[in-house]
Amino acid sequence: MLNLMKAENLKFKRTFSRKLIFLGPLGLILLSFTFGFGYYQINAFNWWYTLIYPGCIALFAALSNQKDGNKKLKYQNLYTVPVDLRASWLAKMGVAAFYALMSCGVVLLGIILGTGIKGFVWQGTTLPLSDTILPMILGMAVVFLTSVWEIPLCFILAKKLGFLGAVLLNVGVGTVGGVLLAEQGFWFMMPYSWTSRAMCPVLGIRPNNLLVEPGSPLLDMSVVPVAVVLSLALCAALTLLCVRWFSKKEAA
Repeated sequence: MLNLMKAENLKFKRTFSRKLIFLGPLGLILLSFTFGFGYYQINAFNWWYTLIYPGCIALFAALSNQKDGNKKLKYQNLYTVPVDLRASWLAKMGVAAFYALMSCGVVLLGIILGTGIKGFVWQGTTLPLSDTILPMILGMAVVFLTSVWEIPLCFILAKKLGFLGAVLLNVGVGTVGGVLLAEQGFWFMMPYSWTSRAMCPVLGIRPNNLLVEPGSPLLDMSVVPVAVVLSLALCAALTLLCVRWFSKKEAA
């Protein structure tokens, strides 16, 4: 499996997928640094997991699908090699997950460095979420874990709806679902709301980019393991569905 992931990763050498690992996060950091004012950390985190990160995940999956599933290849390069197709698709999703994790790491590093720069240059203008780095690391880890199910979903969407359809649907539904339903009692029924709901107690940020009021039930930390477990379970189910579907030896 590791060799398959290495081979899959080599396909994207000098491609937009590799650049996106840095372009998406750097664009977010620049935007938050320029227009975030005293809410740099809050804006950077919130804009990342409600808008930009779903787009990055969709692009990683759609670009991977486009690499082998374009009109010319139609996955023939996968169907004609003596390799288990299920393992090939697991490798593709594994690389996409690795790229997504790296992009989260770049954002986290940018938030930490940007917070220090803003606090040094404009003392008193930065409203930190925490005086330590650990909560920010925990927050980004929760963002990745509660969103990981989107990776196999976006591979399915890219196959069924094409490049643009996958990106628009994941970003559109993700943004609307995450903002409107995360604070509802049935938040756990909407996968796109899991990350936004978990960020309420972890970082104290509401889906609408405001801070959670002290004593609010939104600060209940028990929702975090629920969101993580639900995400991992859905990721496993969608991965199994994706692998079974794509591994059929028939051209698209």
